[in-house]
Amino acid sequence: MSFENIQLPPFLIQDLYKNFLIDDKTDVVLSDPLKNAELSTIGSNKKNILILLNEQRKSVIDKKDLVFLEGILKACNLTVEDIIVFNLKGIHESDYIFLAAEYQPVKVLLFGVEPADIKLPLHFPHNQIQQHNGQLYVSSPSLKTIASEKSLKQSLWGSLQKIFNLK
Repeated sequence: MSFENIQLPPFLIQDLYKNFLIDDKTDVVLSDPLKNAELSTIGSNKKNILILLNEQRKSVIDKKDLVFLEGILKACNLTVEDIIVFNLKGIHESDYIFLAAEYQPVKVLLFGVEPADIKLPLHFPHNQIQQHNGQLYVSSPSLKTIASEKSLKQSLWGSLQKIFNLK
């Protein structure tokens, strides 16, 4: 059997290329809604840590929040190069499956993003570590909210110590 003569059934081809096929009924190119959006990010993702925000602006993160986030990262022995920050604002369809495929995270920190916002089939309280599909998730209030409340900082720090094995 030669690989040159393999024929796949149409349903399998459609499943393999579901984000790139042309719908013959409407003559519109079907694509993943996240792929069409401007995927603005900060960071190099060297340690496969995804940070999701839901900021009300076009930029990924404002300067004050970035300074606060850099402080959090430093306390966790991380830098912006180790993580990738992605703002969900303006994305109509946010999906943890796409985000996992795109960024390959081992750890996902949600700031101002609820698990349901990314269609994660779990519900868990803020700052509780949750595992799903081989990834660790921590959901917290927005960076602005955490920065203004000492008890939220302490609660987040407890989770970060566990997730990053800090003492």
